[in-house]
Amino acid sequence: MTVPSPYALLPLTIFDDAWSPTNFATGWLVEGIIDENKLRTALNALTLKWRLLSGRLEKVNGDTYTKWLLRVPLGDLPPDYATFSLTSRVSEVPLSRYVTLPLPPVSPFPPGDVFIHSTMPHDSEGWAAQKAPLTFWHLTYFHSRDSSDSSPSYTCIGFTWPHGIFDGVGASLVLRALDDELHGRDWTVPFTLSEGYNENPLQRVLDDSSTQSGAEIAKYKGMCAVPWWIAIFGLLWCAWETWWLKAQYRLIVVPRNVYQRLADDVRVQLQERYGSTLEVDPSKITSSDVLTAFLFKALYGVGARPDLKINCTYFIEFRKQISTDAFDFAKFPHNSFVPLSHPITTVSSLRETSLADLAYTFARSRLSFDSTQVFSAYHFLRDLSTKKGFLFNPAHPDVDEALMVSNVSAQRIVEFDWTSLGAGRTVSSYRINSSRLPVRFSRLLSLAGRLADGSALIDGVLTERSWDHVQREFEQLITDYS
Repeated sequence: MTVPSPYALLPLTIFDDAWSPTNFATGWLVEGIIDENKLRTALNALTLKWRLLSGRLEKVNGDTYTKWLLRVPLGDLPPDYATFSLTSRVSEVPLSRYVTLPLPPVSPFPPGDVFIHSTMPHDSEGWAAQKAPLTFWHLTYFHSRDSSDSSPSYTCIGFTWPHGIFDGVGASLVLRALDDELHGRDWTVPFTLSEGYNENPLQRVLDDSSTQSGAEIAKYKGMCAVPWWIAIFGLLWCAWETWWLKAQYRLIVVPRNVYQRLADDVRVQLQERYGSTLEVDPSKITSSDVLTAFLFKALYGVGARPDLKINCTYFIEFRKQISTDAFDFAKFPHNSFVPLSHPITTVSSLRETSLADLAYTFARSRLSFDSTQVFSAYHFLRDLSTKKGFLFNPAHPDVDEALMVSNVSAQRIVEFDWTSLGAGRTVSSYRINSSRLPVRFSRLLSLAGRLADGSALIDGVLTERSWDHVQREFEQLITDYS
């Protein structure tokens, strides 16, 4: 439905356009049957107060790299104007068909349709064409099948948003506001708009970076330009991995004591081995650095060609790096992250590198990230937008293969508390690529967050053979550190 007047217009940036073909959904599996009506009431209040969430995505025609804008209603809304989508169904099969409880260390995902409704758009093009609400919520109920009522019921909760508008921080801002609504707490709209055209504060900062030299831009290696015909070969490769090598989603559950002890061991080893010569204090090496290093070593521990050039691409958000006295980006909901390319190595060198040294390398790379790399990524994407027949690939141009890792644990999305809607504990959470392409992009993993007991969740897509090896490594890790 067309957005009624009066309305605000907000142009999005090239960082939103870069991710417009992709889409992700977050799913939670919780004990109990949540109250759909109460959720609907809270979502209605949320989207009426934070009017940006009631807006519609539009594609801009013209020779500009900012291809998208949001049209946001500011006045009264017609009764038939949807500010969100909330759907539900009752499963005809038991949860045990999809999920083994208690969760094993590594397990497959349940099917996507328990979290995602069939009417949901799959990318920014779809959102704009359907004039669809910006947030989609879907519930699947698994009622107790025990006549004695002694076995629990469960609800799968799916939250999907257009990745061409929000990143993980943006999604977490939506969830925080929803949590406040559910608990009757006052909250402030994170990002407000005025009637008419609104300048995007991120674009203002990016425009001010126009003085950056070509040499500085050339240093950034987090992305590379790919001709369209190579991109097609890439899709065919993904299709081969999907159907022949059986690329699949799986979930890893790492107990809290295991990853904490592992991280402590890494810090102690570095201190004992290098002492005061370290450039980075071991205390700044996070459990995420250590788990990422463990995943990288586990993935390439067997099978890969020894001379294969590899690296880890780490998606890192940059709000802190660009915030100024004029605007604090901490509550800016739109895409504000770039690929950070960790140092290149070979498979043979990786196998000779200790976990402690690799975690240190990753931490040092992460801590060296600054606004220069943000602006370089911006100029790369802007220049790429003027070239016909090229796409961007979030990987170093000189590697043969890359593991891509997204860390959204800091956004605490997994930890969202659904108990106010009648739920019990959160059993698990899943992050699902819901784009329209039928293929799966392998070697894409996410440090998703933590459950209430502190267990870390890692999920993503690998081939069946790679998953089997990674699973053995994590099972051995849990045995060694439990």
